[in-house]
Amino acid sequence: MTSSVGDLLREVRSHHGVSQEELAAKTGITQETISRYESGKATPTVEKLAALLGALDEELLLVVRSRRADARGKGARCLYLRR
Repeated sequence: MTSSVGDLLREVRSHHGVSQEELAAKTGITQETISRYESGKATPTVEKLAALLGALDEELLLVVRSRRADARGKGARCLYLRR
């Protein structure tokens, strides 16, 4: 299981066989910044994370659900970003 945003980004990037430099070229986000995200020294905004994942042909889906939500998912909120 992925424990942080940086771990998730590194895992997905590695899965696609893309280097930090290649991802930087695709997104306009510097390699140094991507490295800081992956190491946990910085945290990307939701928009930047969506852009990074989108460049890897992935989509970012965030779901916020009340712990008291019933079985039908009542009270769930979803943010879906596609780049």
